[in-house]
Amino acid sequence: MKLDKTETKTSKTEKWLSIIGICLLVIFVLPSPTFVTTSLLHLGFVSHHESAKDKLIQLGQELVASPNRYLASDSDMPLLKVDVSYQDWQVLAQDRALAFETGMIAEKRHMVNGVIHFRGDAYKTKLRLQGDALEHIVGAKRWSLRFDLKNNKSILNNRRFALLSSNVRIHQGLYLFDQTLQKSGFDIVSPQMNPVKVVVNGVNWGVMLMEETFGQDLLSFNNRKHGLVVRLDILKETTDSQGDITRTFQPRAIQRTSILRDPELNKHRMVALSLISDFFEGKRLASDVFDYEKLGQYLATIDVWSAWHALSWNNWRWYYNPITAKLEPIQSDVAVTPAKHYWLTQAVSKEFPVAKKMLSDAKVKEAYDNALAVMLNQLNTGEMQSYLKEKQSA
Repeated sequence: MKLDKTETKTSKTEKWLSIIGICLLVIFVLPSPTFVTTSLLHLGFVSHHESAKDKLIQLGQELVASPNRYLASDSDMPLLKVDVSYQDWQVLAQDRALAFETGMIAEKRHMVNGVIHFRGDAYKTKLRLQGDALEHIVGAKRWSLRFDLKNNKSILNNRRFALLSSNVRIHQGLYLFDQTLQKSGFDIVSPQMNPVKVVVNGVNWGVMLMEETFGQDLLSFNNRKHGLVVRLDILKETTDSQGDITRTFQPRAIQRTSILRDPELNKHRMVALSLISDFFEGKRLASDVFDYEKLGQYLATIDVWSAWHALSWNNWRWYYNPITAKLEPIQSDVAVTPAKHYWLTQAVSKEFPVAKKMLSDAKVKEAYDNALAVMLNQLNTGEMQSYLKEKQSA
């Protein structure tokens, strides 16, 4: 009896791409597995798959395509040259070393002096490590750094900003999330995010993201009245016998010192903090505290993108609008990724207590449903996909 030859499930092209990927991995892994992982992340590789085979195939495909992408890339982006004295750089290095010992960048970290050279001018600045997680500082270079320019100077309309390796924001994911908001007509406060070339103490750090921080520049750019931004801190945390964690939150105004010097802003601060405290204590509905239209739109966009990271308690930021006396959500650290995973294909708001509490308000839920309908219509017609593809290729 003659048996038909079983056809391979992997094409010759896929085999070759796998071989190329394996060879390159072997070459890179010789120094250390951490080195290759960090290098791939900083170079922009984001795996779309879970299996090792599919990851290697994708890596091979992207390596083949990378020369053309490099030639087509924007070479005229702004260049920032950062100079920090040896002594001050060692202070930052010590903060980084401490973070590796404790598993997290300390909340209280040192500020040091530096100078940024940009388009022929020198800008004096204070700087420190940025972020909480170790991904911000894992590489030998391309650390996340936060800058506060002195003498009321600004670079690209920013007085306070962070320079980040794009992988900590999942590369262009944040930009596509922001474009989704704009395409849908949702007026949500969003930070500027500009790609820039960075050189630190003469060492080329490559292309990094210049991210606007939460302050008056952000509000002005988003056509908001002079005001304040509020976040959450943990006041108390307890763990019961089953391991369940209960947290008590306390709202805090960002840049509190400067706010206290302004009588009007300080008055707004007290109102904003009281509103948020009342919401968490169950004394006020979400629609009494927040701009429920904007909150519903923001939560719906998060669910469309499965941008779960934005719903973590420590990533919530709100702008207190003194005209409406309501708090508006600010787009913050949404961490959109193309990876195929259960968590990344679901409506994630139902998994987070703060978001669930907000959506239990009928007005917020109605705004959420209306916003979802707008985006689903654009997705079903393909209008949204075409728009985002065009923006990504621009």
